[in-house]
Amino acid sequence: MKMRPDGSRIRTVAGEHGDKAVGDWSPGGRRVVYSAFAGRYLTVVRANGRSSRRLPGMEGYNYGASWSPDGARLVFHHAEENRPSTFDIYTTTVRGGKIKQLTHTLKRGLDSFGPEWSPNGRLIAYSGNRDGDSEIFVMRADGSHKRQVTHNTVSDGGPSWSPDGRTIVFTRTFRNDNSDIFTVNVNGENERRVLRTPYVEYCPDWFTIP
Repeated sequence: MKMRPDGSRIRTVAGEHGDKAVGDWSPGGRRVVYSAFAGRYLTVVRANGRSSRRLPGMEGYNYGASWSPDGARLVFHHAEENRPSTFDIYTTTVRGGKIKQLTHTLKRGLDSFGPEWSPNGRLIAYSGNRDGDSEIFVMRADGSHKRQVTHNTVSDGGPSWSPDGRTIVFTRTFRNDNSDIFTVNVNGENERRVLRTPYVEYCPDWFTIP
C-alpha cells in the first residue's frame, strides 16, 4: 500500500494474492521492492502498481531488500528452506538477477541480516549475530573488509545511514526487552543514545529537511 504523508489517498501497489512485507522505495521513487508470499521471492513493481515482476532468486526466504543508490542492485538477507532462522546477506542485480553471497554463516544461530546500502554505494551496514547477541557491522559492497562497529552484550539492529554516510542510527534492545535509539560513527566512535523512553522503539531512519 502507499499513501500521502497526511494519510490520504491510500492505494494498493502490490495486487497479487499472498503475504507481502518489507517494502522499500527505489532511488527517485518510481519503483518498490518487497518480499512476497512469506518471503519466497522478491518482487519489483512500479509505484503506480503496474509492471510487477518477480526477481530470479533462490528457494527459501528472502527479506529486507534495500536498493543501491544507482537503482541497479538490491541487497537482502536470505535463509535456506531447512534453516529458516539463519540468514546470510546477498546482492542481486535488478535486471538479470545476478546473485552474489556476501556473508557466510558457519552454524545455526550465527546469522547476518537487515542490510542497508550507504549513500555512496560503497558500503553496506548490517546486523550480525556472532557471540549470542547482534551487533552492527559494516562491509564493502562486494562483501570484503567486514568490520564490527558496536561491541556490547545486548542486541543492536536495524541500521540506517545518515545522508552524508558518516553515521549509523540503530536500535539497541536490552535484556528487559526495552529498546532505545542510538547513533554511532562508521568507525565505531562517538556512540550515543538519542532517544530514551520506557517503550519499544525500532526501525529508525534519517530524514533530510529540504
